[in-house]
Amino acid sequence: MHKKKSFLTVSITRCGAFLNSVCLVNGLLKTFFVILLLLSAKGALAQWNIPATGGNPQWAKIGTFTAGQGGETLMLTAYIHKGYNAANSQDAVYTLTFKTSNGDSVDDKGFAGNGSWYATGQSSDIGPGSIKWKANAAGKLATAYDLYIYLPHFTEKSHYSVTLSPTASWANVGLIGQADPGAASASVLIPTVGFNLIQGNLGVGIADTKGYKFAVNGTAIATSMTVKLSANWPDYVFKSGYKLPTLNEVKRYIDKNHHLPDMPSADEVQNNGLDLGEMNRQLLKKVEELTLYLLDQNKKLDEHQKRMAELEKEIQTLRKQR
Repeated sequence: MHKKKSFLTVSITRCGAFLNSVCLVNGLLKTFFVILLLLSAKGALAQWNIPATGGNPQWAKIGTFTAGQGGETLMLTAYIHKGYNAANSQDAVYTLTFKTSNGDSVDDKGFAGNGSWYATGQSSDIGPGSIKWKANAAGKLATAYDLYIYLPHFTEKSHYSVTLSPTASWANVGLIGQADPGAASASVLIPTVGFNLIQGNLGVGIADTKGYKFAVNGTAIATSMTVKLSANWPDYVFKSGYKLPTLNEVKRYIDKNHHLPDMPSADEVQNNGLDLGEMNRQLLKKVEELTLYLLDQNKKLDEHQKRMAELEKEIQTLRKQR
């Protein structure tokens, strides 16, 4: 005789089957996420310590980027300090980028790749030529690239992180006391400086702004620019008390110095650059002085023409008396 199952038995059986299904789905989801983590691990952010330099600035081999040609990329961000006093002046953050070539192109030195870097912060100890990539072979034969940085003193506890292409790899090395990799060549890349914001001074294409708030190594363009001067605008040239140099005095100055009075010499401009605000002020001064010379010459010319007209009348009168 067939025994009929109770409602409770059927319900428990169905519930168990449902729970088994939930467990199965949960296990599949966990496996899926593990696979995703494994697949993305090579491109994930990783962090290492910058080598400790102690009291001596020196070259350090930071790590090795292993990648084939074909546009493999890396971005490295380093927080590097030159000591650990309570002073922002010791700290800076450096961001480096590097890319292998397409397998055909090389730069003007024969290196098959390109790179750049920029810095923000207060310390400017790492400057142009202090960051270099050294390949394990010349040109397109390279498959690995060592990163070298000339580190300042007392870099203890400084650190860096790396992100890179999934098909490339990075290995931390961390060796100090290394030799300078040398000049740019088919196996050495000296990355270009993008921009730097150090101690509130912005440098574009240059690391050391020489104390200027804004420095550009190259050309710049703007639709408008205002220079606010603290010096007097030279309208004083037109005041009655202004002592205008005579043209003979100006000629003697030019013969001796080979440039106009109050204007910088060619050597000064070559060595120190050109202050646009001050130059416009001095140029306006010269234009105003030139205007005074012209007005004076025009006055003398009018007087001369007037005198000529008077002489002409006298001549006509004498002719009539003959």
